[in-house]
Amino acid sequence: MTDMNQIGRDLAQLNVACAAVFDSVSGTLQPQVHAAELQSWASICLDIAGSGWHGWESTNLYMGLTMDLVAEGGSARLLGVGRYGLSLSGFSIEPGVSYFRGVGSLLAHGATGQLAAVEKTGDILTLKYTHAANLVADYFKTAFAVALHETKTDLAHWLDIAETVVTQERADILQLIALTQSAPRVSWHTIGQLHGLSSAAAFDYLRIHEQLANILPKDQLPRVTLLVLKYAGGDYPVTTWLNGLMSSLPLMANKEREHLLQLLERLDDVRLAETLVASVPNLPMNDWRILDAWLSGVFDFGARQHPTAMAYLGLESSSSVEHLAALCGQVELKDCLRLLQFYTEAFVGARLRLVGRNDPDAQGQTLAGTDGTVIVLPELASDYASRDQNFRFYKVALLHQLGFYEFGTFDFRFENNPLAFTAYFRRFNNPSLASLLFQLLEDARVDWQVTNTYRGSGSDFNWLKGDALARRETVITATDTGRCLETIVRAGLDADEAPQSQRADDADAPEIRRLTQTLRVVGASVWNTMAAVRDCYALIVRLSPAADEPSCWLEVPQQVSFRGVIEPDTI
Repeated sequence: MTDMNQIGRDLAQLNVACAAVFDSVSGTLQPQVHAAELQSWASICLDIAGSGWHGWESTNLYMGLTMDLVAEGGSARLLGVGRYGLSLSGFSIEPGVSYFRGVGSLLAHGATGQLAAVEKTGDILTLKYTHAANLVADYFKTAFAVALHETKTDLAHWLDIAETVVTQERADILQLIALTQSAPRVSWHTIGQLHGLSSAAAFDYLRIHEQLANILPKDQLPRVTLLVLKYAGGDYPVTTWLNGLMSSLPLMANKEREHLLQLLERLDDVRLAETLVASVPNLPMNDWRILDAWLSGVFDFGARQHPTAMAYLGLESSSSVEHLAALCGQVELKDCLRLLQFYTEAFVGARLRLVGRNDPDAQGQTLAGTDGTVIVLPELASDYASRDQNFRFYKVALLHQLGFYEFGTFDFRFENNPLAFTAYFRRFNNPSLASLLFQLLEDARVDWQVTNTYRGSGSDFNWLKGDALARRETVITATDTGRCLETIVRAGLDADEAPQSQRADDADAPEIRRLTQTLRVVGASVWNTMAAVRDCYALIVRLSPAADEPSCWLEVPQQVSFRGVIEPDTI
């Protein structure tokens, strides 16, 4: 049997500092264990240290745990952990280092009851991947993290999945480890249930869980989880449905997401759910009355008519489109184009042609706008419940575009430059901010001048402004510049103050509203707008100096739908 002093000398040959730690720890340990157990511990320390390059680092970690291991489980625990760590040594120190560090974390949190389960699955992994040191090290690092932060039941589910995955390809265990590290808030009880239904569904859900948790409020996340469990138990993969869901959810308001979940909870086939999610951009997701009535139409088709139900949900059948149109009261531009053309000629006395956004002359325009020869309007107006309301939307959207001509937006001149607006905005350090301010302020001025001059249009503008404000109640701004820009939009929509959720942050809001209101007086011109641009720019830069930098990211306010866009230098 090797002498303790000899072991100390052998360790000193490997690393002097390690030998010094050994002498200190062995002296403390000696009174608490039998001589044979002390000898076994010392031999394990030497064997680990001599197992490979820098093996003494693992020995140092093991020795650092010695007294805590003895206090927690006596010499049996001490020697058991040492022998297990030694079994991981030989090809690289990384597995042993991860193991001893993990044991240390369990000791620190009184969670060593989880150790045996982690070791058991580790045995299976190391047997198959003996030389894959980094893989084994990553397993222990991940397993101990789960053991430390999850319940015993959750750890059991994770280890069950790990045991199954270990029998497959190396890429599968690597995927589990990576996804586990990327989803610290996931319930492994849920993932265990999913894995029992479909391993692919379990991994698909793991990939998106953290994004879901960041997007959804706490009451909606469990409902999405139940939907995944429901669809994973079917005969078809959930991958495409989940991908579609993750494309849609970030773009939706909370009310719209709630409606989508209610619709999905009524569908038992993931193929139907997948089709429904793909149709979301074309559905009035903010109106449950319409959605509920429209979805009811799909239940007229039995299981044997599944393709018909798919076509219905995909808005590919005439019955579906007609049913939705009837519910929405949508208006097509082509049906009122002649009347709107009369409005145009009466208003500006010029022949400006109206086109739909899909018309080749629209040149890719997706919102209402004009290039000096045509005015682009959406092909459909369907945001409102009645045809009368949707037609009023068309009227106001058209009058807003015509207002640019009637009230001199395009009369602006600067330095004899054919690109007058661009030249003016380049006077500012951040031309993009100046241009954005002009868009918002000019939109407000034109609307006020239209209603000042044509009093009959006031009720339509007031109704749509009120609706636009209601849609902005949940808008949250993240930057000082964003709050200022949002205040300008709201002031231009005749709001007296910011939403309740933002008032504490809006010390400069009264001054911004005052500057905006200068454009409300009868006869305010595009030059007044430019003066307001200058003053608002100065106020914003005073509040947030970074906004004066050309590279500054601008938090662009949510679009007011009836106002469209303006690119004055293209006229």
